[in-house]
Amino acid sequence: MDGLGVSAVPRLVLPLMAFGRLVTRPLNDPGTVRKLAVYAPQLRMRETNAKARGSDVSEESGGVVVYWRPRCPYCIKLLTQLRFTQLEFTKVNIWKHPDAAAFVRSVADGNETVPTVTVAGRAMVNPSKGELLEAVRAYAPHLLSGAADGS
Repeated sequence: MDGLGVSAVPRLVLPLMAFGRLVTRPLNDPGTVRKLAVYAPQLRMRETNAKARGSDVSEESGGVVVYWRPRCPYCIKLLTQLRFTQLEFTKVNIWKHPDAAAFVRSVADGNETVPTVTVAGRAMVNPSKGELLEAVRAYAPHLLSGAADGS
């Protein structure tokens, strides 16, 4: 290191576009992912007030239901991507609704894998935004009338 102290070594940083804000965090910071959650603004989505009853939720809404849980990075990613499509959907927190958690386990081989999404009653486990929009086009095209395609 030619007499230079460790402090003279430049720290690598990870610039991230997180929820519309540029976030620069050191790569070696163990709390990077945890700290990114602080930057998430309230997402404008409808969360069900009714008690989630598994697949009944999607049948009642006749649309898209996203089963999620707090601090799930995959849920945060999908919900953020869906925010920009303007597709209307219902969020169901599986930690608050045991019946919803049971539904997720029933379609995810006994695991509480989230995000799990239903489109017109058809379940998809951890879909990408493209897969979800494709399913909406196939099974509930009326929901895309005001939504951006954004595949």
